[in-house]
Amino acid sequence: AAAEAAAAAAAAAAAVVVAAAVAAAAAAAVAFKSMFSSIQEMVLNKRILALHDVSDGGLIVSLLEMAFTKKTGLNIQIENLNREDLNDFFFAEEIGLVLQVDDYNLSSVVAELQSHGLSANIVASIKDDARITISNESETFYDESVISLEKHWRETSHAIQALRDNQSIADSE
Repeated sequence: AAAEAAAAAAAAAAAVVVAAAVAAAAAAAVAFKSMFSSIQEMVLNKRILALHDVSDGGLIVSLLEMAFTKKTGLNIQIENLNREDLNDFFFAEEIGLVLQVDDYNLSSVVAELQSHGLSANIVASIKDDARITISNESETFYDESVISLEKHWRETSHAIQALRDNQSIADSE
């Protein structure tokens, strides 16, 4: 029964982006500390199922890496997103985290983060079909298999590592 409950919670989970992007360096440090403390409390109380930093590659890389771990699909739906803004929106490297939160805790997690002055937005939900879909409220921009995307990801990562380190180290991993 516990395993079934955990599976149901994971299937119903949403990904929440928590961004603490502010202009001034001092303000960014304060926002980051606030975000970190709040996240630590929620992890301790098991209100967060998983998290990933938004750094190299931006939001899309964080979401994909999370999807790759369980070979799960994501429905990434952003209101008012235009095709022309996809690269800027998904590849921006800013201070932030992607959180996986079950439906039961979703509104309280978002409210708590917003109470600290942080931006918290629901950007994706987990799907059973193992496909990554990116859309706005009326148009689908992208739809691809998680397996296919991970294959391309691993091939590219291997090629970069072979150039950066050396071929034998890349081949050993």
